[in-house]
Amino acid sequence: MKNECYGCDKRYPGCHGKCEAYKALRAEIDAENERKRKIKETERSFGNLEYERWHNKRKGKK
Repeated sequence: MKNECYGCDKRYPGCHGKCEAYKALRAEIDAENERKRKIKETERSFGNLEYERWHNKRKGKK
């Protein structure tokens, strides 16, 4: 993703709160991060299930 702020002539301290280009970029970044979080959460829960199966098999439980 290209950061619209880098090299912007209109840039000043605190402008990211008002800049529409930055808000759009931030929305894209947040959406991508949320997508990645959901994938990791699914992988983590699957890993926990596999560990439980292994642990129960090791202890003789079904």
